Amino acid sequence: MRGETSFNACFYEALKVFCSRPVSCLFLRRPVRKEEDTMLARFRYFALSAIRHATLQAIRHATLRVILQSSQKRFLLIVLGGALLLRLLMVAAVGIPQNEELYEQGGIAENIYKGHGFSFHAWYIYTSLQEERRAVMREAPTFLSANQPPMYPAIIAGTYFLFGQTPHARLFLVLLDCCLGMLSVWLVYQITLEARLYEMFEGIASEHILPHDEAIARLAAVMGACFLPAAHAATKILALVPSVFVALLAMWAVVRAARVWSLASSACLGVAFGFLMMTRSEAMLLFAVLVVVLLAGHISEHGFVNGASSAAILHSVRNGAIAILVCAVVIAPWTWRNYTLFHRFMPTISRAWHEIWRGNNALFEGSIYRIRGVEGEQFLSACDTLRNRHILQRLDSLPYNQAFEPKMDDIFKEESLAYMKANPVRTTAMTLLKAGEIWMFDMFYSKTRHPAYLLTVLPWTICAMTGLVALWRRRIRAGAWRAHQSLLLWCCSCIYAYYTAIFGITFYMVRYQIYFVSLLMPFVGLGAWFFLHGKEVRVK
Repeated sequence: MRGETSFNACFYEALKVFCSRPVSCLFLRRPVRKEEDTMLARFRYFALSAIRHATLQAIRHATLRVILQSSQKRFLLIVLGGALLLRLLMVAAVGIPQNEELYEQGGIAENIYKGHGFSFHAWYIYTSLQEERRAVMREAPTFLSANQPPMYPAIIAGTYFLFGQTPHARLFLVLLDCCLGMLSVWLVYQITLEARLYEMFEGIASEHILPHDEAIARLAAVMGACFLPAAHAATKILALVPSVFVALLAMWAVVRAARVWSLASSACLGVAFGFLMMTRSEAMLLFAVLVVVLLAGHISEHGFVNGASSAAILHSVRNGAIAILVCAVVIAPWTWRNYTLFHRFMPTISRAWHEIWRGNNALFEGSIYRIRGVEGEQFLSACDTLRNRHILQRLDSLPYNQAFEPKMDDIFKEESLAYMKANPVRTTAMTLLKAGEIWMFDMFYSKTRHPAYLLTVLPWTICAMTGLVALWRRRIRAGAWRAHQSLLLWCCSCIYAYYTAIFGITFYMVRYQIYFVSLLMPFVGLGAWFFLHGKEVRVK
C-alpha cells in the first residue's frame, strides 16, 4: 500500500514535469545519477520514460493514420483546410495591418492609383544631402521607375482600384495571401507526387505512382502546411506569399519538363518562369541555367545513350527554344518599356547592384542586422549619411531625372566591385556565412535566435538536407547520377544551389529564408519519410 502510494505520487509528479517541459522530456533522456539512486527517483525516471514513449508512439500512429490511411480527397481536404485555417487564425491573432508601411511595392501601387504611373522615389536607397532635392523627393514623382518587378505592385494597385485605400483593401490582400498559402501547399503535394522521389531513390521505373511516393508527397504537404513562418507571412502585406506561389508553379513546370520534354511542358516552363521574373528579379539567370540543364539531360538521353538520330536532338533543342521564346514573350512588354525609358536592356529592375552592395561593403559584418558590431533592425542602405557620405555625394552629382535609377545602380556596381577586389578573403568569408544563414539561421538577429523560430525552421532544413544527401548518395553509389532519371535531381539541386549563391552574394533576411525553405518542401517530405522509418511509411 505504501509502495503503491509512492508510485502514484511519483507518476503524477512525472506527469506534471512532462506537462511543464514537454519538449525537453520528449527529446532529452537523463539517466538517474548515483546520488539520486533511490526508489522514488527510479520510479520518476521510468514514469517519464513511459510517458515519453507512449506520447511519441501516439503522435506517430495518429499522424500516420490521418496522413497515410485516408483517401486522397480526404487527405487534401484535411491538409488544405488546416493550412487555410492556420493562416486565418494567424490573421485573427495578429489582426489586419492598418498602419503598416507597405514599403516599395505599396509606394509604387499608391502612385499608380493616384495617376502617377509606375513611379517611386527610392527613399530607402537614397536620401540626398541637398535640401532642395529632398523637397523634390517628398512630392509626387515626375518620372517612371523600374525599382521593383511589376507583378505585386500591380496586384496592390488593382486592389486599390476595387476598394480604395481603405481597410477593406488590406483585408482583401491578407485574405488573398491566405488563399495563395493554401494553394502553395497543394502545389507542394503535386510537385512531390510528380517528382517520384522514392522511385528515383530506389532506381526503379514504374508507370504508376508508388505508395511510397504518395506517402512522401503527403508528408511534404503536411510539413508545408505546418511551416509556421510561412503561415505568419500571410499577416503581412508583402510580396513573399505571392512569390512563393509563383516560384512553386515554376518548380512544378520544371518537374514536368524533366519528366517529359514536350511542346506543352516547354511552353508551360516558359510561361511559369516569365511570371516568376515579373515577381522576383533574380529568376532570369536561374531560368537560363535550368534550360541548359534540361537540354543537356534530354539530349544525353535521346542523342547519345540510345543512339537516336539527329532528329531527336533537334526535337530537344526545339523544345528548349520554345521555352525561351514563350518566356521572352511574357516579359517582353516590361522589358521593352524599360528599354524605351532607360535606353538599356533591363529585363526586370534597375537596382540589381544595390542589392549586391548591401552585402559587400566595408560596413557589412555578415548580417543585414549588424553594422560595425551594432546589433539592431536597421537595414544597411545608402540613406545612412554618417557612414556613406561619399556615396551620397556621388549620387547627388547625378541629375535627378528619368536616367537617375540606372546611373545610381552603376555607382553601386563600381563600389561593390572595388570592395570585392580589394577584400577577396573577407568577401568569400561573408558569402559563406550568408549561405550558411539561409540553411540555418542568422546568429546576429535576436528573432532568428529565438527557440520558437529555431523549432519552426531547423527541423525543416535538416529534413531537406537529409533527403538531398541521401538521394545523391544512392544515385552516385548506383552509378546512375548521369542517368535521365537523375535529371530532376540535377534541376532541383541547381535551384537550391542558385538561391544559396544568390543570397550569399547579396544578403540574408528572414523572409528570404521563408521563400527558400518553401521551395525545399519536396525534399523536406523525403527527409521526414526517412526519419519515420523509411519503407514502413507507405499509403495503404
